[in-house]
Amino acid sequence: GQKVLGVDLDVVVNKVTLPNIVLNKHAFGMGQKVLGVPLCWGVHEQEQDCKKLIVENMGEKSSKGRPRRKVKKGKSSGAINASKPQEQSTDPDVILIGDVAYQHKPGAPSHFDILLSTLLKFATKPSTTVIFGTRMRMPASMDLLEMIREHFDEVVNPPVEAQELDVSFHKDNLGRKSLITIHFFKRKTDQTSSQSN
Repeated sequence: GQKVLGVDLDVVVNKVTLPNIVLNKHAFGMGQKVLGVPLCWGVHEQEQDCKKLIVENMGEKSSKGRPRRKVKKGKSSGAINASKPQEQSTDPDVILIGDVAYQHKPGAPSHFDILLSTLLKFATKPSTTVIFGTRMRMPASMDLLEMIREHFDEVVNPPVEAQELDVSFHKDNLGRKSLITIHFFKRKTDQTSSQSN
C-alpha cells in the first residue's frame, strides 16, 4: 500500500511504533508514506485528528496548477470532470490490527464494539485492506472475528498462520499450541456506499 497508518495507545506509539517506522524506513518503496499516530478506539477527537493527518500527510496531490481536461458536451469519455474538486480520501490503503482481542470477564462488556466502530470509520472504501493478526485466547476472540466478518469479506482463505511467516511462532518454539492467525479483509461493497468519512 502507498498509505499505511499505524495506531495504538499514545505510550505504545511513542515507544514502539515510531521507533519501528524509523528503523524500517529504508525498506519503504517509492512514494510510500507510513505514519504512527495515537488513537484510542471510540475517542472521536483522536479519530478526527487521525483523519486530518491522513489528508495532510497521505492525501492525493492537489490538482492546483494542472491543466483541465475538456470534455465535449454530451460525450462521456470516462475522463475526470476537472471542474469538480476531487474528494480526498481519509482511508489508508492498509490498516494493520494486531493482538486486540484482550481478555475480559464473562458477562462484562467488551471493547469489541468501539474497536469495530473505529475501524468502520477508517475503512469506508473497498480498496482498503485490513490485515488482522490475532491469537485465539478465549471464545470471545472468535466473537470479534465474526463481528468483523459482518462488515468485511475475508480475501485470503484460509487465514495465514503466523508460523508460516516466522518459525518462531511455531508451537515447538512457543511451548504451547500457537493459535496466531493473520486475516486479510476488504470492506463489503454493499456497505461502503452507506458509510461516510
